[in-house]
Amino acid sequence: MEHQISYYLKEVEDYLVVARCDHLLFDLLVIFICTYMTCGTTYQDMYLFGKERGEELKGRLLEFSDGDSSADTF
Repeated sequence: MEHQISYYLKEVEDYLVVARCDHLLFDLLVIFICTYMTCGTTYQDMYLFGKERGEELKGRLLEFSDGDSSADTF
């Protein structure tokens, strides 16, 4: 499943401003989808999913080059 998700999400063009955004759009989209699949509905749920499960996905699917994202990131 990792390869299927990454195949589709890598094609999404990233319009985030490099100097103001510390996280990759791909990482944020993966966290969003995983949170939704686990019945999360709020930005706080996305933050908690990234904080609790981010280390498991780091290196395998996510880069998280600048550490965990905050609830404000979403």
